[in-house]
Amino acid sequence: MYAERLAFIRCRSGSDGGGAELEDGSTLSDSLFYLCRAKDEAGGLWSFNNHRVEIEWCKFIQCIAGGTGGAARIR
Repeated sequence: MYAERLAFIRCRSGSDGGGAELEDGSTLSDSLFYLCRAKDEAGGLWSFNNHRVEIEWCKFIQCIAGGTGGAARIR
């Protein structure tokens, strides 16, 4: 997946990744995460991959998680 110029505003998750989850081989560019929340990990962006994921020029503003990674959690 390749995506650019996306806005994730006030997104919420009952578990991980309030705004988005990236899969293997994905690229996310020039995007905004604003006031995104997750109950567990990664208020804005969650990614658990075995291969390459690219995140370029993204902004995370006031994203919150109940656990690890208020803005993002990438492993």
